[in-house]
Amino acid sequence: MKEPDPFFEEKEEDEEQLRHYQDLSSAYKEQIMELRKEVYRLREGFSPFANETKKSENLQILHPRPCDWHCIYCGWYYTDSVNDYHCLHCDAIRPFVGGSATIKECSNCLQYNLALASYCEWCGSRY
Repeated sequence: MKEPDPFFEEKEEDEEQLRHYQDLSSAYKEQIMELRKEVYRLREGFSPFANETKKSENLQILHPRPCDWHCIYCGWYYTDSVNDYHCLHCDAIRPFVGGSATIKECSNCLQYNLALASYCEWCGSRY
């Protein structure tokens, strides 16, 4: 009778442990992505009701921005809220609205955008 090879048994245990750590790694990556999304939202003063907000009473203090946004330069539509600042279509940087920024109201969705915008970041209509 042949004795079991201890090296082979250790290898199987190592592979099982490796699969376990890979599963943990993918779960942690998903949690980290969710945390990154939350950090981006908090950094911008994101309102969880931004898609429902029609007009802000005090635009100098808070300017809600949509989670799913259109590039104000080319109109390209983004649903990935992790990338909320860089248009991958025209390579433009999405500007932030400051306290002294000139803004205009979109006639289509009645949301406010920067005056330099060619497209509404809320609905994507062209100005």
